[in-house]
Amino acid sequence: MINVPKNVVRFIKMHCNNEDATVDEIDTGFVVKTDNKTFYLNEEGAMHRDGAPAYITDKLEAYYQNGKLHNENGYAKIMKTGTSCHYFNGLLHKSNGAAIVHADGQKEYYLNGTPVTKSFKKWASKKKLEAQEDDFLIFVFENDL
Repeated sequence: MINVPKNVVRFIKMHCNNEDATVDEIDTGFVVKTDNKTFYLNEEGAMHRDGAPAYITDKLEAYYQNGKLHNENGYAKIMKTGTSCHYFNGLLHKSNGAAIVHADGQKEYYLNGTPVTKSFKKWASKKKLEAQEDDFLIFVFENDL
């Protein structure tokens, strides 16, 4: 039997809805499993997993870093319905395209959690905003915005 820290017990009470949960210790923290959910937690009890989803259900896979939705290498939230979302440090964000791509092809654009509208794109184009490669925000958008 493993010694489960209080913050992990608190997480289980908050997120497992009175379902029976198993807890396994791994190198980076803990894995909490119920019948239909799997959570990967760091030592502090926050959802966290490097390079793979930290929250998995039959309807969703979500990447977390230290408790925040985050994936620098692709979508952070992938829904089985076909909708996918980019997050960076817990905020909807993608600097070079759509942050949300819906199953029907509709796209939504966000920078640091703020929606990017057609009027913003028009303003940025008029100002000829350009960014260096190392800038955090790059004003490059797909033509269908």
